[in-house]
Amino acid sequence: MIMDITRKNKLLNRKKTDPSHYTYTGFAEAVTPDIQLFRYSHSEFQEYKSLPVNKIGKFTDENSVYWLNIDGLNDPALIAGICHQFGIHSLIIQDILDVNQRAKFQEFDHLSYLTIKSVAPFEKEINTEHISFILGENFLISFQEKKGDYFEHLRFRLREH
Repeated sequence: MIMDITRKNKLLNRKKTDPSHYTYTGFAEAVTPDIQLFRYSHSEFQEYKSLPVNKIGKFTDENSVYWLNIDGLNDPALIAGICHQFGIHSLIIQDILDVNQRAKFQEFDHLSYLTIKSVAPFEKEINTEHISFILGENFLISFQEKKGDYFEHLRFRLREH
């Protein structure tokens, strides 16, 4: 009986978090997240580097595919703003900002969400990076914890298309 009361008290004393309050759980760097947008179709390719958030817009051209890549998660308000623009649920936003999140895949009516850990050698260490993907009908949004070259081979192939 005493154990049940103790357990109940622990459950009641847990901190309740506001789902609209977002916190980045990684190391806060003094670097502004970098946003790139790639728009391509069978006949054209456009690349926008260091894109301001207010220039992202909606992905309205049904004949094009859009890839929005964000390098850097240390600005939760910016990440949340981008996600809200595309109707992404607050729990997914929390998962994107939580670098301790385990690998996960979720499928929804209008999009799919995947988060993984990327592993790469660096000098005499192995670095891991939290990467999340949101895949919609004609778009991909990727969120990388740090600026990196994980997708440079894909960018190269798109440019050479």
